[in-house]
Order: sequence, then C-alpha cells, then structure tokens
Amino acid sequence: MHRLFLGLNLWSVLFLTAAVSLGLASSPWHTRIGLIAAVFACLTQAGAIALFIGAAKLAKEHVGRFDMPLALLDRVNEIYHKILPATGFGSVLAAATAIVGGVVDAGTWPLWPHRILAVSAYLYLIAAIPFEYRLQARMHGVISDVEKLVPPPEKLEGAPAHPQYRPDRVVFDRGGRARALLYIGISLPLPYLGYTYIAGREVSFLLIPTLVLTAVSLGAAAHQFMASRGDHTRG
Repeated sequence: MHRLFLGLNLWSVLFLTAAVSLGLASSPWHTRIGLIAAVFACLTQAGAIALFIGAAKLAKEHVGRFDMPLALLDRVNEIYHKILPATGFGSVLAAATAIVGGVVDAGTWPLWPHRILAVSAYLYLIAAIPFEYRLQARMHGVISDVEKLVPPPEKLEGAPAHPQYRPDRVVFDRGGRARALLYIGISLPLPYLGYTYIAGREVSFLLIPTLVLTAVSLGAAAHQFMASRGDHTRG
C-alpha cells in the first residue's frame, strides 16, 4: 500500500512540475496539463483516504471477530487522525487550484490567486510525500500484525470473538438515507461547476435544474435526519 501511493505521489509531482513549468512559460498547453495534474493529485490523495478507511475497517472487523489485542485499534486511530487531514487538505488544495485556474481562464479573476494556490499546492504535495509514506507504512505494519494473529483455517469457525463484537451489517434506515441524500446533494453541483469553471464550457441551461435538484436532495436529507433523531428520542 505505502509503495503504491509513493509511486502515485511521485507521478503526481511529475505532472504538477510539468504544469507549473508550462504555466511559467505561458504555454497554451498549461491548461490541459494543469487539469490532468490537478485531477491526478486529487485522485491520489482521495484514493489514499479510501484505501485507509477500507484497511481500518478490515482491521476493526478482525480485532473484534478474533478477539485480538485492542492496542491494534489504538494504532489505527493514531494514524487516522494524522493521515486523514493531510490527504484531505492536499486533495482540496489541488481542486481549488484547478477551479480558480478555470475562473482565471474565463477572465473573471486576476491571475495572482491562481498562482498563489498553484505554488502552495505544489510545495505542500511535495512536502506531504514522506509524511504520508511513513503513515501508510505504519498502517501496512498494522495489517501485517493483524494477519499474523488470524487463526489457521481449521480453527476459524470456533475462534472466540471479543465480548462486545457485533458483525457489521448494512442498515438503510432514516439515518442512512439522510447520509445518502446529503452525499447526492453535495455531488450534484460538481458537474456544473466543473464544466463551467474548469472546462470553460457554456452549460448555463444546467444551472436551474442543478439548483432545484440540490435543494430537494439537501431538504430531503435534513428531513430524514430530523426523523431519525425523533426515532432515537422515542426509542
């Protein structure tokens, strides 16, 4: 895991270096390469978050199912509180650079905000590589330790679980629907913003449908959330 994302981060820096160089040279290729670099950087940082969450869930499930030392979860939580803000901020910074660059390219803003964000994102993502690598290597160590403690196949069925262990199950109750609708509501404006401020396309006909659908989704999410709180109060 840590070697994979080290390679992805190095490729990300290569794309970012090309984008910065072309920007300084006022090359017409800067917009295309810059967009590729920003998307690649966002996906790399977001991918690190997604993989870590999956690995953490796997570790938690094994610790409970096979009554492993709870210190393993303490190690996971310690890494979690460091890597999530680091990768999340890197992803947001890269996306903000691309969005502001699109606004500048459309002639709405001056160039200097884009330059400040671009330099900040470039330096931050370079500085974050060794930091993220160490944390991902530590998470790899946790997973390796969990793997060593898994009982052999012939003993899996009767292996004792932690007294408070409860298997994970999907519950699409009102709280789950609220989270799903919130995610949809937040995601709906992204195509319009991307086409308008990054690709520079004229998609004003999507503005009203986007606003309406976003408002409906967020309103429904709020309704489901309040209903779920009512269920808990009555329970």
